[in-house]
Amino acid sequence: MKVSSFQGFMEKIASSGPGSLFLACGTERVQLGRIRDAARARFCETLGFEYSSFYAEDAEPGRLARFLAEPSLFSSGRLVRIPGADRLPAAIRAELVRAAADEGRTDVLLVESSENSLRHAFNASVDRIQGAASFVCWEPFERDMGRWFDILAKEHGLSLPPGARGILLSWAGGSLLRLDEAIERVSVFSEGRTLTTAELAGLLTGVADPGVFDLADEIWAGRRGSALSTAWRLICAGEEPVALLAIVQRQWVRLEAARSLIAGGGGQKDIVRELGLSPTAASSLLSSARNSSAPPVWVAAEAL
Repeated sequence: MKVSSFQGFMEKIASSGPGSLFLACGTERVQLGRIRDAARARFCETLGFEYSSFYAEDAEPGRLARFLAEPSLFSSGRLVRIPGADRLPAAIRAELVRAAADEGRTDVLLVESSENSLRHAFNASVDRIQGAASFVCWEPFERDMGRWFDILAKEHGLSLPPGARGILLSWAGGSLLRLDEAIERVSVFSEGRTLTTAELAGLLTGVADPGVFDLADEIWAGRRGSALSTAWRLICAGEEPVALLAIVQRQWVRLEAARSLIAGGGGQKDIVRELGLSPTAASSLLSSARNSSAPPVWVAAEAL
């Protein structure tokens, strides 16, 4: 059974018992890491289960079935993590599905698959098992990134100046891992004090100039020379060109969404609601969408 929300999946893990089966799909590493931690906390720390892993590199016919048939010598059950399960040989994948469907199983299985879709043949075969709980680790939707920011910042005890939240979210470019790494970097450097915008820029980009966060705005405004200069400073400071493209592409998607809302008679409140932005960020995007010299969608998409 697919669980649609990350929080719902975490709650499912926290309330489950022996014989549970979890399928974590996808490649988004922050959510996947938290799923692993939650499973260990529930079954190993709370219920006293033994922890084991079964890797694709160690797979051979019959080995997994024998492993799951042998009870734990030290506890009432085991949490068995199976990373890269979709890369197991076909015969062993079938073996895993049969073992997971065994109603007498007391071991808890955390099956990990790098395939993003539950329609993938292996993922679907696990998801169909009675009692299975499945979640796809996608990058969060735009509207959910602010909530993730609040969670991560609170965990790190991070204090930021007004407007810094929007800066970090923009710099993350829709990547939860990038946001997590940025918040951790800032929290380590700040040591509890509030950073200036210039310090924040220097930490994230290697360029102590808050103007580097305006790269996308310079592009939409048609200031090509300024945009190229900003991009070059970032690349010289060590930023990956592909990461810059990802940020620009993410901001472009926002811009086109805002343009569509405006064309339909929408305004700032609609941008806040539909895109999950703060009123300040929505106001800035509204201005860009109204005044931008960005080319037609197909031209921009092809250029990106």
